[in-house]
Amino acid sequence: MSASHFKPTATESDPNAPTVVFFHAHPDDEAIFTGGTIRQLANLGRHITLVCATSGEGGRPAAEGETGHLRQTETKKAAELLGVDELLFLGYEDSGLVGEVETGFAHKPVDGAAKALADALEPLERPIEALVTYDSDGIYGHPDHVQVHRVGKAAAEHLAIDCIYEATVDREYLHFVETHVVVEAGLGERPENYGLASTHIGRSTLEISTTVEVSAELDVKRSAMAAHASQLPADASVFQLDRKAFAAVYGQEWYLRSGPVGVLDTLDQSRPNLP
Repeated sequence: MSASHFKPTATESDPNAPTVVFFHAHPDDEAIFTGGTIRQLANLGRHITLVCATSGEGGRPAAEGETGHLRQTETKKAAELLGVDELLFLGYEDSGLVGEVETGFAHKPVDGAAKALADALEPLERPIEALVTYDSDGIYGHPDHVQVHRVGKAAAEHLAIDCIYEATVDREYLHFVETHVVVEAGLGERPENYGLASTHIGRSTLEISTTVEVSAELDVKRSAMAAHASQLPADASVFQLDRKAFAAVYGQEWYLRSGPVGVLDTLDQSRPNLP
């Protein structure tokens, strides 16, 4: 399987700058869960490679044309806003929300998919400083997200990447604000009773090793999310939030680190001062 390769930005980063690789399951995941982190790293001159395992064919159908192609186009726009240098689509099929597509990414052998990811990254000929994947539950259990965790871990071993960050959400923090971050990502409905604190979504505050404060990148993160208009239209609930509420939900991004302290730990770790 050959990856599709795009260069969203016209400018070239320092050829000696180390690369941070963000490995996501579908278009829009990169903006929702890691958009502020990506933009912060780009502002610091890091070379950013974004890899999408699928083109998100299992999302809301396009009004016209093919859904996967449209979502690739939307991702290119979002990637440019976020300062991504390299955008790769591995070409796997979206498995659907519960893995109903038997030919999808979630059902592929991990070793083969890890080799495909490693093969796609090796031609970049840059040192990889860190790899960002998902936590072992795929944040909220989507089978393609869980597969990203497995495949990313195996590819890191193949490429000898020591520092891995697993994107997650702080369910205890979000319990006290809003749950849009997982609802808009595809969960579909808000948890009942005790909300996120009673679920297995994300991780508890104590488990999270790295919290990146992204309030300064909030406008560009929102724009990157809006670039995925087929899945997050202008009337989506997330875009009805006022600035303070949007900042409360999306102003932090959370990770579990494996390996030595890395570049994400050098980013803004302060707690937000909401307007």
